[in-house]
Amino acid sequence: MPIKNILTNLKDTVEKVANNVRDLPLWQELKEKLKSSWRSLLWIVPLGIILYYLLGAWVTNTIERNPDFEVPKVSQNTASIKVMKDLIKRETEENMWTPSLPIIFPGYILDNMPAFQIGLFESLKNVARSMAKVCPDENLSDAADFLAYPPDLWLFSKGKNLLPAPSSVSVYHKAHKALHRYSQTDGACLADAKSVLLRTLPNMRNLLAQSIEDIEVIVREESHTWGNTDADKIFYKAQGRVYGVYAILKAFEADYGAFLAQNELYAAYTSLEKTLADALRLEPLVVRNGAPESMMAPNHLLNLGYYVGKAMSRITNFVLELKSVEEKAS
Repeated sequence: MPIKNILTNLKDTVEKVANNVRDLPLWQELKEKLKSSWRSLLWIVPLGIILYYLLGAWVTNTIERNPDFEVPKVSQNTASIKVMKDLIKRETEENMWTPSLPIIFPGYILDNMPAFQIGLFESLKNVARSMAKVCPDENLSDAADFLAYPPDLWLFSKGKNLLPAPSSVSVYHKAHKALHRYSQTDGACLADAKSVLLRTLPNMRNLLAQSIEDIEVIVREESHTWGNTDADKIFYKAQGRVYGVYAILKAFEADYGAFLAQNELYAAYTSLEKTLADALRLEPLVVRNGAPESMMAPNHLLNLGYYVGKAMSRITNFVLELKSVEEKAS
């Protein structure tokens, strides 16, 4: 038989079998399942991505601003160093450092937690710089420099070339190590309570003033508009600054409590702490930037600004009292 005829017969046989298979109920059922599976993938994959980000962000989101914490007991004049170390470790190891997360992490979609962490580390940088000026110690200077590193670097720089760069977390770990090295000393470098307080408190006030300016601008320009997405970031960044200032002031109370009591400054100092604690207890479910004259829409930024401004005023009064103590002593 010619090969051509053999191939023709084989083709006819294959087509006949294929037609018989197509008519089988099992094949028809399989086809329908395959079609429905592809249709399912069209919505299952996007839904899975959405759930990954929403649930992952919910798990990641941790804003620790509770003012009722105990200052750890350490050797004299180093409680503030210990608190700074603990805060760095808490935000970079125990919690996730969110300002530098790339898009592959669900925490990338968060904005309140990154704002809070950035504000908190601004206050730590502020205090470290002030301490380094009072105490010319290499470790304190290094810590201040490391804390000044940009908070949003993961693996690459922000330049056009996207060159590899140290991550924010790795540099903040170096700040932690520098502070740890200082804590191994006797702390004598920070023993002068007046010098430390006179240097750090005015700088703390200047930092809080930045939050007042941010609040003033956004209330003036956007409180009458809908869809304001920056109000919560301003709010939580300000609370991050407040929390850092409050935590260091509590540590200073442990370090210099005897000095405060001896010079009758304790009442003024604790009233300042209480004002900052009141600012931290503001925990709105949704941050609103309502018009100041509105009877229905609240403005949580103005509520926070009230306490921040009150704290600034009390810092000013405390510094004046502290200077008067210094003048009497001289």
